Amino acid sequence: MKVTLFALFVGLLMVGCGEEEQIHVDRDQEGELSGNTYHNKRVGWTIKIPDGWDIASKEEETEFVSSGSNLAADAGLGVNWRGTKILLTLEKNDSPDSFASVTQSTVVDEDDWIRYVGTQKQGGLSIYRAQGMIPEASDIRRETIDGVVFDVYDISLNPGRSPGSQTYYWTLFNGYYLCSILTFTSIDSREELLKAWRGSRFRQ
Repeated sequence: MKVTLFALFVGLLMVGCGEEEQIHVDRDQEGELSGNTYHNKRVGWTIKIPDGWDIASKEEETEFVSSGSNLAADAGLGVNWRGTKILLTLEKNDSPDSFASVTQSTVVDEDDWIRYVGTQKQGGLSIYRAQGMIPEASDIRRETIDGVVFDVYDISLNPGRSPGSQTYYWTLFNGYYLCSILTFTSIDSREELLKAWRGSRFRQ
């Protein structure tokens, strides 16, 4: 099974980071911040950053990405990071609660898209299981945000033992996918992230 670099990147927000070889992934230069509003001209995406959330540094993003390759090896997975661009990564204080969004170039067509998303879901589950967790995933469902249709699923980490959960949003644009993940350990964080994300505006 081959997973995208993003599946590893966001998985690290809950699993933790190590000290592996550094892998460089570009932050999208088309993104701009004005006050608490982020806008990406290439994607045509605008989101308001909720109060109490901060943008992660490039160094933190690089650490997440680099450590992810080691997690993939632990799970017996291959990694594809070609064409990945990090759009926005948010953190809340020192907690594992976070938001991350990336694009990656892909040759997947619409006919294979649902199978592709399912493969990424299974890859994420494999990563967590290799770390000793017992994750559970929901079925893939669809949700529309400002006219853009996303394929969505949830992953609960160690259900009944820890409160960590993630919600993944995937959509296919011309030649690349956009994926955002919401990671939360509290109801407040979940509500803050969902309100901000679902309030996004997309200009296609």
